[in-house]
Amino acid sequence: KSNVDKTIKFVFKLEDGLIIETTYIDNNTGKDIICVSTQTLCAMSCKFCHLTDYIGKLKLRNIKSEEIVESIDYIYDDLKLEENKRTFLISYMGCGESLMNIEQVLGSIKLLMEKYKNIRFGLATMLPKSRWSSFFDLTQEVVKNKIPLKIHLSLHYTSDAVRNEMMPAATNIKASVSALEFYKQITGNSVEI
Repeated sequence: KSNVDKTIKFVFKLEDGLIIETTYIDNNTGKDIICVSTQTLCAMSCKFCHLTDYIGKLKLRNIKSEEIVESIDYIYDDLKLEENKRTFLISYMGCGESLMNIEQVLGSIKLLMEKYKNIRFGLATMLPKSRWSSFFDLTQEVVKNKIPLKIHLSLHYTSDAVRNEMMPAATNIKASVSALEFYKQITGNSVEI
């Protein structure tokens, strides 16, 4: 538990012994927020990220839909969030690049939408070059399933040269912003940089 606010970090051990963190956040916005990881590590090699130092040293695997949902269910029950009757926000902004595990992320979203009312979602991505088409697949699924999903672009830099140096896996800025504009226009959902 945080000493400064209402944030609580939960640590879960998966069946294969790997550890993931899931965090409950109450930042006085009238929402119950749970921030989940999508991978057990991140392999995007961003130079500013401490996880880059662990690539090849710790096991990287995608977190399964069921594992994501189980961690959320545990926190929801443990903190008795049903009693709050507030907006429930699931934030895919923990460890890992969401688009590198988009199939399991979408699977967890669909399971959660069936289970919880008044639920919304946020997803952070750097728009990796290697999964560029996954963003458009995600957009189609959001429209098809009417998913209330806000996209957060992890831009970090306003120069392509610097962004490419510091975030070698990221798509260039113009294409990234264009993708966000497309997503907003097609889905009607919010985006943020």
